[in-house]
Amino acid sequence: MGAALRRRPPSPQARRTIVNKLRLFPLKSVFFPGATMNVHVFEERYRRLVRECLEDDDPFGIALLREGAEVGDSSYNPHSIGTEARILRCDPLPEGRYLLDVRGERRFSIVRLLAREPFLVAEVEYLAEPPPTAAAGELVARARAGLPGYVDLLAKMANVEVDLPEVPDDPVVASYVIAQTLQTNDAAKQRLLEVSRADERLRAELAVLQRATQALERIAAQRESAARGEPATSGERKDQERLFGVYFSPN
Repeated sequence: MGAALRRRPPSPQARRTIVNKLRLFPLKSVFFPGATMNVHVFEERYRRLVRECLEDDDPFGIALLREGAEVGDSSYNPHSIGTEARILRCDPLPEGRYLLDVRGERRFSIVRLLAREPFLVAEVEYLAEPPPTAAAGELVARARAGLPGYVDLLAKMANVEVDLPEVPDDPVVASYVIAQTLQTNDAAKQRLLEVSRADERLRAELAVLQRATQALERIAAQRESAARGEPATSGERKDQERLFGVYFSPN
């Protein structure tokens, strides 16, 4: 019998021709895998993006704006790591607008921009989720235990309803559920998205959760003092905006 034929592995140059192209929709918010979001699409360039994605059954990429504006800005640039968004529902609106329901899927890293007009198109690399370490289960349990108190305080201080999420046992999924739940500024959320391992992300989230809970307890105490006519602590507003990204007005 003759020698078996073996397929030669592709050269680096040949492998490089396999390009993951993704249409990008930069926003002033961080989107996590597993999360859902409503997106109102009204600019013509993004209406075209939606039409193309629907025609090709393609996802698009959501990435936090690094510089520039969401609307009417052609010089904008996103952060290099974002999340793939799958269109679950598309409701047409008057004047050619759309209301989308999207779900976050894989994280991606922008390798290079392929086009800027009419919207950004990038070559991307999809980021694998390394297996969690043995300590990840304990980290999930600690976060699950700390979330109810945090959510309760957050709802009272912000005077809004905040749903307590169901934190699954899977450390990767849990890390994204917790990241989405934390009320913090976009820069902090982007750092969580960029963390490569679930256990490292969980540790970072536990630190944020502890600081935020302590800060909310201070805010509650300050409001009680203010109700008694005592002067408010200086820098309260700045501290809240730095940690939470918003100011919880007592009114």
